[in-house]
Amino acid sequence: MPQSSATVQTQHGSLYISRLCKHWSHRFAVSQTDAEGRIDFGDQQHCVLQAVADGIRMQIHAPDRETLESLERVVVDHLSRMANHDKPSDAVWVRS
Repeated sequence: MPQSSATVQTQHGSLYISRLCKHWSHRFAVSQTDAEGRIDFGDQQHCVLQAVADGIRMQIHAPDRETLESLERVVVDHLSRMANHDKPSDAVWVRS
């Protein structure tokens, strides 16, 4: 199963994780703590978000490369829209 990870720089990681989880909880299974969130998009697709000292570490798992690339775009797009306190740095995805 393909996966990718990226870390974006922001001073409000926990806040944005909370916003993203709340946003997607209306449609998908979501679990969340103060420092981590997981969104299960179904069909073997999920995203784990972890607050780190100066940002958010994101890990995406998907059944194929096309779906993985699509989820990367969707997660970053939603993060950018949720980030009204600052603009997170660009995400550079590392795939494996």
